[in-house]
Amino acid sequence: MNGHVGSGNDAISRIHGGNAYGNGDEDGEKVTDLALSFDMVIGNTLFRKRNEHLITYKSGDRASQIDLILYRRRNIGEIKNCKVIPGDLSHDMVDVNTWWNDASNIILRAGKEILGKKEIWWLNEEVQEQGSAKKKAKKKWEESKLDEDRAAYKRCCKEAKKAVAIAKSEAYDYMYE
Repeated sequence: MNGHVGSGNDAISRIHGGNAYGNGDEDGEKVTDLALSFDMVIGNTLFRKRNEHLITYKSGDRASQIDLILYRRRNIGEIKNCKVIPGDLSHDMVDVNTWWNDASNIILRAGKEILGKKEIWWLNEEVQEQGSAKKKAKKKWEESKLDEDRAAYKRCCKEAKKAVAIAKSEAYDYMYE
C-alpha cells in the first residue's frame, strides 16, 4: 500500500506502532482507515529502525516512507521484523510479478547462502534412468503430436513418479534403521 501514515498518534495506536518516517497525508489516512476497517496493523511501524531503513523512496534530497505492509492483527505475534532492504527492491516497479520475482530471488539467494545447496540424497540410478526415458518420450510426443506417443509419455511419467517414490521410501528406511 502507498501513502504517508506519519509517526502516528494515540487514536490509531491499535494499527500503528508509532515508528514511521515523515508526516501523514491523505493517502496515509486511507491506509489507516483500511487497516482499522479490516483489523490490521501497519507492519512497517511496529519496529524502531534507523531512517534509512524506513525510507522506501528517495529522489535527490527528498525521501519518504510510502510503501506499507499490512498484516492481520490476529497474526501480529508472527511478525518478527519488517524493514526495507536498500537497493534490492525498486519502488519504481509497476508489475507485481516483477516485484515477486525480485523478492523470491533475494530469498532464494539468502537461503542458499545460509543453508547451502539442496542435496537430493535419494536420487539413484533407477530414478535417473526413468527421468531420461520420460524426457525422451516427451520430446518424441512434442515432435510427432501422435496420441500413442502421448500415451507412452504419460506411462513414462507414472513410472518416473513411482521410481522417485520408491527411492525416497528406501532412503528414509535406510536413514531410520
